[in-house]
Formats: sequence, structure tokens, C-alpha cells
Amino acid sequence: MNILTITAMLYFLSSCDQPSSSSKAAHSSIVEMKQEIQIKVDSIVVNYWKNTEANEYHFSYTKEKIEIRSAYFNFEKNVNEVRITQQFLRFINQFYIDKTEKIILSKEEEPAPVSDYPVISVLGYLNGKKIIEEKTNIYSNIKFNPQFLEFYEFLDSLIKEE
Repeated sequence: MNILTITAMLYFLSSCDQPSSSSKAAHSSIVEMKQEIQIKVDSIVVNYWKNTEANEYHFSYTKEKIEIRSAYFNFEKNVNEVRITQQFLRFINQFYIDKTEKIILSKEEEPAPVSDYPVISVLGYLNGKKIIEEKTNIYSNIKFNPQFLEFYEFLDSLIKEE
């Protein structure tokens, strides 16, 4: 089985006061911790319908890079920055693969009659076979997990012109 593995290094700064008879100052130490994220797919496709632009963006992750294309506008962008690709994978893993966090926290009454809402669709492939297919409508009557809203904003940040 082909598994994409991303290793994220987290650094925690911890400081502690060491009381003693002498007047030693507090000292800080950096603790290094490795967190390995295993994504059990060969590739990931995220389709993001941005209703305010009437445009769909395709985020395609393979081989440690994200290719972003627009369905209706001439927008193309390749992201090779490790920090960004790791964040992308963390969000996908958290909400769509391992599902360690819920996307929707609660729903209220029926949504207001708006003809169009943003939509995020996630597809995951392993050995050419689709193994993940999930769609999330960003309705106004839904209380979303704040971390999922970060993912939504993260996608928006990637499609802004520089």
C-alpha cells in the first residue's frame, strides 16, 4: 500500500523558574517533538465552489505539491512550500480521512432561500481507485467547527492573486 507520509516538527517553548538560594534567572528550553501524519491515499482532489465568484477551484495534491486550477477563470498556481502542503494534508486528514474532528457542530432551522452556497468536495484516490468522496455545503444555518472554518479560509487564501 502506498502511503504518503508527512512529518511535522513541532517546537514547544517551555520555560520554568528554578528557585534556588542563589539568584539564578529563569531559563527556557526548546523541546522538539515529531508528529507523523500518514495519509493513506496516493492523491487528493479538493473542489471548492466559490459562490461569490461563480467559480470552481480544483486543488490537486500529488507528490508533495498542490496544483490549483480554476474551472472558469484563467487561474493557475502551483504550491511546493512544505509548510502549506503539510497544513493542507492536516486539514484533509483531520476532517475527511481520520475524521478526528467533526465538521458540523449543529444545525438550525432550514437555510435561508439563497440559490447558491459555497461547497467543498474532497476526493481521495489509492492506486487509481476512488476511496474517499465527501461533499460539504457551507449553509448559513449550520454551526461549523472553528477548525473547519480555518480550512475554508485556508483554501480561500491559496486562491488569492499575489
